[in-house]
Formats: sequence, structure tokens, C-alpha cells
Amino acid sequence: MHVLHARAGAWLATEKNAVSSAAKLTGAPEDLAKRVEHILSTMDTEAARDLLTECRL
Repeated sequence: MHVLHARAGAWLATEKNAVSSAAKLTGAPEDLAKRVEHILSTMDTEAARDLLTECRL
């Protein structure tokens, strides 16, 4: 989330709500918040890998 904020030139003061904040940024992957929620709730490593690739991390 920090990288997405940095690339957008946006300040991230706290990690609280970082995902929802990043989801609103220009250039954020589509459905970012839903995808992160899915990854964390299911431990779907393939989905995590896809999201990281899309974010170019």
C-alpha cells in the first residue's frame, strides 16, 4: 500500500485504512480492496501473486 501511495504522490500517515485509501488512488488495481480482503481471508497465494504483479512490486 505504501508503494501505491508513493507512486501517486499521496501521503500515508498511518497504516489504518491503508487499503481503502490505496483503492481510491489513480493507478490502483481494479477492485483492490475486495481483492486484498479475499487474499487475507482465504490465503490465496496465487491471487496475492497476481495482485503484486499487477502493482509491479
